Parts: sequence; C-alpha cells; structure tokens
Amino acid sequence: MLLTVMAILTYIQAAVGPGMTSGGWLAQFGADLQHSVSVATKALGWLPGWAVAIALVASGGYFVWRATRHTEPKPPEPTLATPDGPARSADSESSCCSDAALETPARTGQDTTK
Repeated sequence: MLLTVMAILTYIQAAVGPGMTSGGWLAQFGADLQHSVSVATKALGWLPGWAVAIALVASGGYFVWRATRHTEPKPPEPTLATPDGPARSADSESSCCSDAALETPARTGQDTTK
C-alpha cells in the first residue's frame, strides 16, 4: 500500500511541475505519510514478516471474495393500501385482511351500546 501511495504521489508530482516545493499540501501530505509509516513500523516491529504476509494475503483474499460474490437483490415486500392510513406490509401483524380486523361489531351483529 505504501508503494502504491508513493507511486501516486510521484505521478502527481510529475504532472504538477518540475519539483516539489518546500511548502504546500503535497509536501505536507508526504511528510505526514512518512511519519505515519514510521510510527506503524515501530509499533509492528515485533511481528515476524511471515505473519504480516499471511495477514495481508488473508485480508486481500477476503476482499476479493466479497467483491466477486454474486447475490441476488431481495425482492420488495408486497404492500396493501388501507383506507385509514399508509400502505402496510402484507406480512405485518396488523394487516387489513386478518381475521381480527374483519370481526368488527357491525359485521358480527353484536350490539355495542349496552
């Protein structure tokens, strides 16, 4: 990754002009990048090289696997329009077509004015 970033900086430098100035965002970015790499190198210096290589290969393999995995999008749930509110999902508990919603006092013949 460090070599890739350095290559990109080199291409930017070549496109901008004949040399890097002593100031500006590019010089500051290069200094910050160099400092970050130095800190990371000191912090991870105790790890053997083969362990770092295995971790990099494993993480790269994981990202390739995730990028090439083909999944089909989930189809949208059908919705039911209700006269008294917004559309609801057909699978919701308070569906307009459930048995409890159909058993109103007016339909069952019960008198609710007792």
